[in-house]
Amino acid sequence: MLTTSEVSKLIGVSYHRLDRWVRIGLVTPTVAADGSGSRRLWSDGDLVEAVVVAHRIAMCPMKHGGA
Repeated sequence: MLTTSEVSKLIGVSYHRLDRWVRIGLVTPTVAADGSGSRRLWSDGDLVEAVVVAHRIAMCPMKHGGA
């Protein structure tokens, strides 16, 4: 399992951008955060999902900063 920080580095997006994707439902880690100070944990499948989302956003950016 990977942390959000590790996933963000692997896919080349900021921690805050990945956090936003989770909050708006674009990606879902296997272990969701349970409150302040808890960690999200990502499986290999979750990592692939995040890579696909990052790739799709990079290929079709929005005018005002993307997701």
